[in-house]
Amino acid sequence: MSLRRHLPATLRTELQALRRQLRDRRSGLRQRFVNVSGPTGAWPERLVVEQAIRPSALVSAKLHNLRRAAAVLNDRLIPPGALLSLGHLIGPPTARRGYQAGRMLAEGKVVAEEGGGLCQLSGVIYLLGLQAGLRVEERHPHSLDLYTETTRFCELGSDATLVWAYKDLRLENTHAHPVAFRFQIAEDRLRGALCAPESVVPHEVVFVREDLADGSRRVRTVVDGVERHEDRYVPLDPEGGG
Repeated sequence: MSLRRHLPATLRTELQALRRQLRDRRSGLRQRFVNVSGPTGAWPERLVVEQAIRPSALVSAKLHNLRRAAAVLNDRLIPPGALLSLGHLIGPPTARRGYQAGRMLAEGKVVAEEGGGLCQLSGVIYLLGLQAGLRVEERHPHSLDLYTETTRFCELGSDATLVWAYKDLRLENTHAHPVAFRFQIAEDRLRGALCAPESVVPHEVVFVREDLADGSRRVRTVVDGVERHEDRYVPLDPEGGG
């Protein structure tokens, strides 16, 4: 452990990515990852989530990153039993691969890093997945709550953070038919849709928030009346945006 701390950050990340790839191969998960695109353009939208994109100092970089990642994810055919892995499809969001420095959380601080802003896209996919009844293979919440009730663009608890090689969002298609995600990104709005050739019955998703005595916030995710999991967030004075 101490030796890894002294390695350059890029090398640590590359080693972690290799370890994760080997683990996925050994477990058989990698063979189930989605790789191919549509054609799914004629499939109707079955579920839709829209969120505001708030103004911020780095919003132009965020919009650029969102559009670049959405282009990779749009209309990816997810067969029954297959796994959508955002990390696998998007890959490392580096400047070399066309991503810009946007606003993101790193080690409990708000910083500007390559690929910043993609977590809003992963959050929309996560929320659509819950509503569609997809199985959550992997998802990580943020540790901090950056927003007030006036600046918040999504319910606390509906977030899903992405950190290349470390934290991924993975959803399994539990339906008997394929599904796909489709996105539209305007200057002030992100629209995500789950599309399918057959109907998808929406599930009721509720995020129950409780402010705790130590100042943190606990959120229970309840789907169709059944609690799925619990997250905890520490408030942080926001600067607005995301």
